[in-house]
Amino acid sequence: MATHLKGVRQWTEQEILADVKTGADAFRNRRMAESQHRLEGIRAQIEAACRKTLPVLHTITGPDVDRETLADILKNPETNLILRCIGTPPISADDLKTLAMDSVSQTAVRNNQVLADKVGEILCGIRDFKRFPWLQEGRVPTEEELARAELATATLAAAGKILTQRRTDERAELEKQVHDLLGMHFVEIPARTIVNIRNGAPLPGQFMRNALIGKHGVDAIVGLHDYRVLCIECKASNSEINSRKRLNKEVGSVSESSLSVFGNGNVVTAAVIRGVFKADYIQEAQEVGIAIFWAHRLVDMLSFIDSTRVP
Repeated sequence: MATHLKGVRQWTEQEILADVKTGADAFRNRRMAESQHRLEGIRAQIEAACRKTLPVLHTITGPDVDRETLADILKNPETNLILRCIGTPPISADDLKTLAMDSVSQTAVRNNQVLADKVGEILCGIRDFKRFPWLQEGRVPTEEELARAELATATLAAAGKILTQRRTDERAELEKQVHDLLGMHFVEIPARTIVNIRNGAPLPGQFMRNALIGKHGVDAIVGLHDYRVLCIECKASNSEINSRKRLNKEVGSVSESSLSVFGNGNVVTAAVIRGVFKADYIQEAQEVGIAIFWAHRLVDMLSFIDSTRVP
């Protein structure tokens, strides 16, 4: 076994398969129990944004844009989203900035008619004429047209926002779970960049959250009792395909870089995982030296840390 893996549990194929099933079952339970109240709240916000944005689309798409109105729409996150959802598929904020070749902020648009017109031309080019026939004809919408467009656009925007929040929440909840557990058992110290394991890394019994080791940011770094450091990455996955990117590529690059920079006997890279993972990818990660801990059994991580005490 490589020096940095001393004390790390290598899971058998049967153990991995059992944990994969437990992780997937827990993911399904969370998804099925997702609060309808929360989803309804998001839908209500989006519908309100539609009612504010869609009636003024004819003033902010095409030439001679009303830049004050456009700036007001860009200022609010929900109306900004609705504006980018006038296309099918919607356009991202990054794509809008790239196409405009400039900052598309409320301040920039309000102070620059040329930029406002450029944004208007981009929006004109991506607009969905099925939903917004009045824009093609250069007129204000009828009440019926506006109602149909609001329903379709709210559905499109709300679905995208909910999917984004689901991905973000899974990882955020896992990271909080790990940080809270470490905070109960170890002394937290301020995060800093580690460029030398012997000068700057957490001491035994200490941990940092969201710190840099070399050029890589990790979710937590723990000082082990034998003066190695444990670098923890929290990874949530909603599919087997996605799990390869999260585990083998993202955590793998941290492990490879840390071993290269800090030496084989100094750094243990670990992945705390939750959700849907493919057993083969977990086995591959183990084989390249990544310690695997599941969110549903974090006691394994604490046991490993305790095992590094010097007799």
